[in-house]
Amino acid sequence: PYGDSLAALPGAASGAIALHPDDLARAFLHNMSQLFFLERWHVGALLLAGVFLASRTAGLIACAGSVTGIVTAWALGAPAERIADGTMGYNAVLVALALCGVFLPAAPATLLYALLGAATATALTPAVAALLAPSGGHAFTWPFVLTTLGFLAAARSFPRLTAPHRAQGPGPAVGLRRRTGRRPCRGSSVQAGRRSTGHRSGTGALRGRTRAR
Repeated sequence: PYGDSLAALPGAASGAIALHPDDLARAFLHNMSQLFFLERWHVGALLLAGVFLASRTAGLIACAGSVTGIVTAWALGAPAERIADGTMGYNAVLVALALCGVFLPAAPATLLYALLGAATATALTPAVAALLAPSGGHAFTWPFVLTTLGFLAAARSFPRLTAPHRAQGPGPAVGLRRRTGRRPCRGSSVQAGRRSTGHRSGTGALRGRTRAR
């Protein structure tokens, strides 16, 4: 409706929807490189390698988010060209990382929740692009922001998502030993050694005085 005016609805997407193996490989890496708005597969490979170096868990979550974005876009009938260039799936990677490991702890329950958010962000990307197109805007990372805020607000209603680590009891800090442990603290052993040495030297001096008398 409304013809070619600014209030007109966007036209239907067109193009082939069949994905070939090379399209899948490019889509997987372009979903990473599009985080910097670059359609370069080698940039996506370097970024993913850096994430794996920082955290293997985060790298696996990023891969799961990229795959979720590809599957969701393909299932909804998005053109293969849009999927391959990464513009349909980079928000899915961001949402997956945010909801499983950043704002929520990494756990099986939060992983499923994050992948659901990744699929939601993928479906929301063309909607945001259509809403901003009349004013000359672009989707950018708005689907990531909106999806993450919505899912974080809903997460408080699901205790399994917000408190997977509460079952662990509080323990001593890493690197510290309890006073009741088998091995004494190094500082206390040094002080004990000093006291025993002083006691021995004092005893020897007393014996020397007795012999002199």
